[in-house]
Amino acid sequence: LFVNSERRFYNSNNYGLVETEVVEVFNLEHWRAFRKYNYQYNSSHEIEEELKYLWNEELMNWSPSQKIVYTYNDNNTLDSELTQVWFESSQSWVNETISDFHYNERNQLVNLTESNWNPSAGEWEERSFQSLTYTALGQVEDATIFDSPNVALGAHESVEASYDQNGNLNTTVFRRWDVDQELLVNAE
Repeated sequence: LFVNSERRFYNSNNYGLVETEVVEVFNLEHWRAFRKYNYQYNSSHEIEEELKYLWNEELMNWSPSQKIVYTYNDNNTLDSELTQVWFESSQSWVNETISDFHYNERNQLVNLTESNWNPSAGEWEERSFQSLTYTALGQVEDATIFDSPNVALGAHESVEASYDQNGNLNTTVFRRWDVDQELLVNAE
């Protein structure tokens, strides 16, 4: 037996891009407002800003919760993703995380750096770094995630892929970081 749990309403602009998304949840036999997203786009129709609101039952209005700001490079690929949270006490957006994307000459993602905002120090602290390599056919050959030196000893997981002469995926090997031996080992 299926029961109601969630429904979403969308409003789109003249380009067919969703500008507003409202999420309702089914609770106590009624649909109730839960979350709302507002999306803004740049002149290339890429998402530039995502505002998330939560329904405040007591005040009967939408309260800001989170904002994500996207920037793009000259090739229109994602350059950074900045996440901020709303602080009601100061009525302001406060940095939370940032992801920086770096590409090779073929416009393939090669590095992703994720950082957390340290409000005490007033600066970004790197949390993780992801590195990707590709085959001559452009398929991901290796993806490795490294923790920040402040968090762990080094890489904590890696995925390697191999392909046949036609470019078909043959094998993937998942590896995890073995802290005791300080090396990547095959995951079970």
